[in-house]
Amino acid sequence: MNQNNIRRKHAFVLTVVIMSILVIFILVMGILSRTTSRALSSDSILKRITAEVIAKGAVWKAVEALHNGWALTNYTEYLNGNLYTVTYSSSGSGPGGTSPYTVLVTY
Repeated sequence: MNQNNIRRKHAFVLTVVIMSILVIFILVMGILSRTTSRALSSDSILKRITAEVIAKGAVWKAVEALHNGWALTNYTEYLNGNLYTVTYSSSGSGPGGTSPYTVLVTY
């Protein structure tokens, strides 16, 4: 009878240890998942901000090109391991005989 009590205690301790390991594993996986999603989110935000800055620069390049009578040409820039493509498009005529253009940056 004493042998059975010892085996039951060992089985109980083993069960508690296995359950503890399982709970810790689930917590670690949750933390890693959350950290990974934050890293991906911050990378996306960085790309969007970079695209906005490139678009602002593209507007000034367009102003210079149109002022000098040059044609607008699409171009690409490679920054921080990412390729950004700048595309100009004319969108009809604006007020007072102006020619509005759209600057699109894709990444």
